Amino acid sequence: MKKFINFTLLLSIIFTLFINVSYAKKEQSLKNKNLTIEQIIKEEQKITKGDYKSKDKYPLDNKNEPVKKPEGGDKFYLIFVNNTISTPISNKSKHQKRMTVEKFIDSLVNKIHNLIVDNVDTYEDAEKLEELDHESEELKKRDGQGEYLMDYGESNYVYLVSQEKDQSILYAYLSEELVEEVQALPNVIGCHADIEMTDFNYYNENDIKKETKWSGVTVRDYADLHLSTISQGRWNHNLIGLYDSNFYYPSTAGKDIDIFIFDTGFNFDHYEYSNKYERIVTCGFNVTNGKVKSTPSNTFCHRPIPNNHGVIVSDVAGGVIHGVANKANIYGIVLNELTVGNSVMALKFVRDNLLRANKAVFNFSHGFYFNDEDDAVVKYYEETLETVRQKGAVLIAAAGNDGEEVHVKKTKIIYPCSFENIICAGSIEDSFYPLNTMNPYNYVKASWSNYVEIRSGTSYSSPIVAGVAASIMSEHPEIQFETKSMLEYLTKLSIPGMLDIPTDKINDINNVFINNGKRSVYSRDNRYNGCGASVGNMHCPKGYCCSVDNQCTKDGFKCQLKLGCQSKFGDCEINYSLNPEGKCGFGYGKCQEGCCSSNGYCGTSSDHCGIGCQSNFGHCN
Repeated sequence: MKKFINFTLLLSIIFTLFINVSYAKKEQSLKNKNLTIEQIIKEEQKITKGDYKSKDKYPLDNKNEPVKKPEGGDKFYLIFVNNTISTPISNKSKHQKRMTVEKFIDSLVNKIHNLIVDNVDTYEDAEKLEELDHESEELKKRDGQGEYLMDYGESNYVYLVSQEKDQSILYAYLSEELVEEVQALPNVIGCHADIEMTDFNYYNENDIKKETKWSGVTVRDYADLHLSTISQGRWNHNLIGLYDSNFYYPSTAGKDIDIFIFDTGFNFDHYEYSNKYERIVTCGFNVTNGKVKSTPSNTFCHRPIPNNHGVIVSDVAGGVIHGVANKANIYGIVLNELTVGNSVMALKFVRDNLLRANKAVFNFSHGFYFNDEDDAVVKYYEETLETVRQKGAVLIAAAGNDGEEVHVKKTKIIYPCSFENIICAGSIEDSFYPLNTMNPYNYVKASWSNYVEIRSGTSYSSPIVAGVAASIMSEHPEIQFETKSMLEYLTKLSIPGMLDIPTDKINDINNVFINNGKRSVYSRDNRYNGCGASVGNMHCPKGYCCSVDNQCTKDGFKCQLKLGCQSKFGDCEINYSLNPEGKCGFGYGKCQEGCCSSNGYCGTSSDHCGIGCQSNFGHCN
């Protein structure tokens, strides 16, 4: 059987080559004959019937998933077509000539369209073709939200964009291999790749890429506050002219990571999830009175009395415009009643049926207050969460909004936030003053959500952290993340000491503000008053140093490296650490060799030289 299959495949290859060679020879003969446009149309009708071929499916592998190839040579091309081939139809009216040219262009468009469909396997990113189809369908659905101002025909892959007296211009998305074939078609003068232009922005994408080590940088202009704040360091109005409201994030954006959101209802039939062609967004299942059941719809699922809580939570985590990780898979898990029993049953079902190790993030924007850590139900809940974590999941919960510490014995304890196998997300006010909602064990603060319908509270901070976690996991598939390793990674990535903590609690609170890896701060009006990463990466003039307070100076005291002088942005006096314990960083100086870790120790391991490494005080990978 194996030999028969291989033989059949070989025959099909030979047959395909034969057809392509014959087709190419016929095309070349048409071009060499220098026929009139009218004659070319008639000849072409002998080659093809002129029907558009549909691209119902892309090439699939054994897993019935689209074949993925690395990004590369697929581009949009401008195809220049000659309208003025000599023709004996001079006695015909201009209207008849125009009709003849239009028929020829329609025939050419038809031919290129079918060429694309027949050669999808030559594309390095065939999913782009599906995206073009999707964009066209979405535009047709959106009443009152814009429409095409010209008739571009039936094809979404090649279409007429301009027609002058002497030439017509087609616009097409072609693979590198198809360019030569299109170039050889009758009357095609040239086939040239469109030229990309760049904005002259106030930010520098190359600098951001170097700083973050992201494989690619995507920028969302004029983003929500809860997004812009997590992709920059502390903003100081004395140093920065105008707040930068952009959201900078890795282009992977949570791709191939599953976010499971446990809540009371979801609506995925919304533009925020318009990119379903490149990810999964679906209602998972419903849990009612401890029983797991399917949902009637994959896009709209809720308990008997709907509310918007889960709708907004899922949007903050992965919406196209308002979400942190807008390429992550979103699974809405409906808890008909917010009870520990329902949550545990949902956790077990996901663990046993849907969980992919080291590719799952769970969000719990709810909880309960209890004062008995040893209660059997509480322990059962914690043990179930632990089994999920051990299978390679990242668990994130909201800290609550009562301004209470989340873990104080003999008073109210907030669950699941206070469990040690959970990352607990608190919030700050828009004014950047902190709430008194804190967890001394595993606490990460995030900004309040600034949504179309203004909402606040830690319910909407938790999905921010979940989105950042998904982005990190997508960008670093080589790291096997689970809750504890993600908490460590987030802590190293976050902005330390950003919030004003009461003196009596300063040693108990893990004061870190969530950040996705980009700390540099830009000014939207490109006006700066200082130097350093917090001031648009501005450098000082020669002979000046950039002090710890972001000012260019010649003050010998402020120019000492051990006192925070920023060596990347000015001339600092290098102080090497003499600490016998190998401490480095502010107050100690630079490592004699190796890297200065996030917690201020010299060394050469990946822990020292990896995420959180202090480049000002040593080498970093």
